[in-house]
Amino acid sequence: FARRPRVGAGLPENLIHRANDLMAPDKPNHRPARTIGASRVSYLYAIDPGWTAKTLLPSFGWTNEEESIAMWQGYAWQARIDPQLWAALKVHFLPLFQPNRLERIGNWRRNIAQSLMLVGVAFGIDELKRDEARDAIRSMPEEMRIDAAAWITGYMEAGDADNGNEEEEAIEGSPDLR
Repeated sequence: FARRPRVGAGLPENLIHRANDLMAPDKPNHRPARTIGASRVSYLYAIDPGWTAKTLLPSFGWTNEEESIAMWQGYAWQARIDPQLWAALKVHFLPLFQPNRLERIGNWRRNIAQSLMLVGVAFGIDELKRDEARDAIRSMPEEMRIDAAAWITGYMEAGDADNGNEEEEAIEGSPDLR
């Protein structure tokens, strides 16, 4: 962060080898590093989408359940998503919505639900199909659905307060309300 790299500039050459080593999914003892990387996936994807897609995003997939749960917990720690990252994560994100997986996410479920709601409300209509959204919401425990509905209410109310007119504004920031 201190280097202030530009969007799309790529990771600095002197950090690539170290980042590759820390994020390699074949090293179980590096899972804490990958979890921290997952918490910064939005930033890393903006800086170097190719590296992030190749090196970090596969750990979000479901070939290793323990790894995936750790990655989604890391993501949810500082949940941020934009349309480009959504396109890359969607294939891994929607399978997270199974009761047993959501239970394992623990207290971070709220942020996962808010990310789903943000995608459904703010991204293009084709980004989250009605059936996908319905199935994901149905898989949530009641408390998680309540959090999701509360986030939508807050989002809509904030939009009304921010907009004196009827025009939509760009969405920035995080679905994570603090």
